[in-house]
Amino acid sequence: MSNYIDEELKQGAKANLNGKIIEQTILPQLTLSGYTVYKYSDTVKNPEIMNEKKVVITNMPFKSVYGHRGKTEYLIINTARGKRIRVESKHQASAGSVDEKFCNLFLNTVYAYPEDEIILLIQGEGFKVQAKEWLRNAVDEFNKASSEYMEALATLQPMLAPGNTYLKPKKVHMFDLSEFINYFFKELN
Repeated sequence: MSNYIDEELKQGAKANLNGKIIEQTILPQLTLSGYTVYKYSDTVKNPEIMNEKKVVITNMPFKSVYGHRGKTEYLIINTARGKRIRVESKHQASAGSVDEKFCNLFLNTVYAYPEDEIILLIQGEGFKVQAKEWLRNAVDEFNKASSEYMEALATLQPMLAPGNTYLKPKKVHMFDLSEFINYFFKELN
């Protein structure tokens, strides 16, 4: 039993380290491009922060499909470009269970994130190929946003996301870190 607990702690420590690597790649790039980084708690004390020209809010809350308070890594605001983009990051360097959470990630993307543009930052080689393919297909189908697809999602909303009212056409991107950097320079810099 002790080995299992030790292994779980090692996996958690690896996940935190991998998250830090992504953060240490993204945040300096954003600040070098004129973005000011704030914690969400700063915006509660000073709501005018949300109106600044180039802002990144970390630990941005949302009401999950489970009805509890969740947090995503970033909300990027660029008022000059009319952009408010929520970024959710998942990293898995070795085999593990993060990719088992892709279904929940997709449901929160569709039903719980209020922004019109979402970036799912999926980094690492440890994800199951089929899991990444499933998420890519789900994102592609959602982006097509055919009326039948949106109607089906609306019909399922009371079961899958009771109390969430953010089902609407949105642009969802699934990027790895290099794709995110390329998108950033083209659309957000």
